[in-house]
This record gives sequence, structure tokens and C-alpha cells, in this order.
Amino acid sequence: MKIFRSSESYDKVGQRIEFRSLWPGIAEGDKEQEDYAFGPLQSFDHAIIRKGTLIKMHEHKNDEIISYLVKGEFVHEDSHGSYETIRENRYMLMSAGESFFHQEGTPHMDAEMLQIFVRPREVDLPPEVHFAQYEPQQGFRLIAAPSDALLLIRQNVHIYDLHGKAGESYAIPAYEDYATCIYVFDGAIRVNAEILMKRDGATGNDLTELTFTEDGLVLAFLVDLEAPMTKEGPFSGRNRPTDKIVSRMWSDVKKDVD
Repeated sequence: MKIFRSSESYDKVGQRIEFRSLWPGIAEGDKEQEDYAFGPLQSFDHAIIRKGTLIKMHEHKNDEIISYLVKGEFVHEDSHGSYETIRENRYMLMSAGESFFHQEGTPHMDAEMLQIFVRPREVDLPPEVHFAQYEPQQGFRLIAAPSDALLLIRQNVHIYDLHGKAGESYAIPAYEDYATCIYVFDGAIRVNAEILMKRDGATGNDLTELTFTEDGLVLAFLVDLEAPMTKEGPFSGRNRPTDKIVSRMWSDVKKDVD
């Protein structure tokens, strides 16, 4: 098991938006490596968007982006004519493909969420957007996958979530020839004798069971590290979050915020 801690995130905090960009490939411990992604699972932003914020219409290309909202809600509008409210148990997948425009805002309340960036299997696929409503479930719940899921990712990445109470133990899903990454969205867990707190994560083929030491929420990612993928996406295609890249991205976000 290899751990990435919240202290290793790349943070930008403003009055209206704060995001903590976590790159699971950093768990390898080599900060000189070319690519901080975990195969096609590039990174995820643990974001808080304050009430009254509007991120104006902007373009995505060649990114698979899952919006996993845990607290509050935000309103999504896009170039395909969708107008949807995203909240807990209602999630969204933007398969940007060759070009896709959207905007999002929080007119009524704050929102806390994970925005997950996946590198698609090939460049310039047709753009699509999907929304799905989920029922609460005991144990790990499949959120998105390349097949047999409500949200279909155009890549060999399977995403599960798990709400648990202190003292409860669960087997972590596993697929043959897939690598595992877990992330603590909230609370705390013990795995392989290590404690992971909020915004900590781990990767490894020895991730088989976890125990909640506090009530919380965990996500599990099963990833085909050898899957074909494109790195043409302006977000998912980035190899590493250098200060220059993060600053430029933050500048773009602030430009789009109304």
C-alpha cells in the first residue's frame, strides 16, 4: 500500500471557490516522475463552491469528468440544452469529447464535491452528458464504470462509494488485473494498520479491507493502468500539477467566476 496525504494536495483557496487537487500517482513517492496520474485516472479536485457563485460558460475537450456532489447542490447548464440540479445521490458525467460547453452555479447554498478527471480511451469522441439518480445502499455502491453502471465512462475505470459508521468493516472491491485506489472524502478509516483521514488516499493491490474509525465516506477506484488513453484533454491530459499550471488553471477559474 502506498499513501498520498492531504498535505500533498495542490490547493487554491478563494472567497468563492476552494479546490484541493489530489493526484493518486503521487503515492509512488517520486516527485520527479513525469506523470502524477494513476493510469487513466488523472486526478480529482475536492472542491467547495460558496453560495451565490456562477462559473460561467466554458469549454471542455477530451475529458471524462464525473461530478460527485456530497453536500449542498449546484445547477448545471450546457450546450446540449441540459438544465439540471446536482445534489447528493444525483450525479453527473460529462464526456466532453471533441467539444462541450457548460456552466455551473450555486444560487441557493454551498456545495462540497469531488470532480473526478479521467482520460478517455481516444481523442475527439462525440460529446455526451449523463445524469443519474442513485438509491442509498449498504456497502460499496457502483457509481460509474465502462459498462453495467448508470454512468458510463469511456475508459476502464470503475468508481464506487461507501458510507460507513465507526467500527464497521468492509471488503474493498477488486477486479483481476485492475489496480485499486481509495480516497477518504470524510471521516477516517484504518486500512493495513494505517489511519487515513479526510482527503487522504492510498493505492495498491493489497487494499482488501477497511474499517471506519469515524463515521465517513470513502470512494474506491478500480483502474486498468494499461488501458489505451488520450492525453489531449486540457484538464485530464496534464501530467503533473506544477505551480505554473495550477496558477494558470486558477486564473482561468477566476476569470469564469461571476
